[in-house]
Amino acid sequence: MTRLMLLGFYLMALPVFTFGQKAKVEIAEIKKVVWQETDAYFRQDYQAWRKCWAHTESVTWTAATRDGVSQYRGWEELSREFLKIMKGGPSKYQVRFTQYNFDVHLYENGALVFFEQDMGSRSREMRVLEKINGKWKLVVAQVVYNVGW
Repeated sequence: MTRLMLLGFYLMALPVFTFGQKAKVEIAEIKKVVWQETDAYFRQDYQAWRKCWAHTESVTWTAATRDGVSQYRGWEELSREFLKIMKGGPSKYQVRFTQYNFDVHLYENGALVFFEQDMGSRSREMRVLEKINGKWKLVVAQVVYNVGW
């Protein structure tokens, strides 16, 4: 009887353990995409940067500073504007940055991600990613920086 109860407990706990392990893997993949997008941006590597984004009309990038707000909506506008920024091609200068205080919320095929970034000045950032064809892609980026907190 004790063995049967232990087997029952094991079988009930296995899906919870498996989900927890899967969530850890998903979160690691999500953080990797967030880091790769930022790294590609600072290296001005447009091809690497674009691989991190969904190429849909629902993508949005927003930055708010004490100087105002910039926003690009839809892949065409976002791609065009970032291509201008990265026009010179990969940068020979390396910007060092750290990302920390991640708070990742998984839902169905999506993730809501909050984190802080430091590259000499701090920013608070938010990303929304969707799993498209088995790969995590950015659909929303919001950045708040150059403010006193």
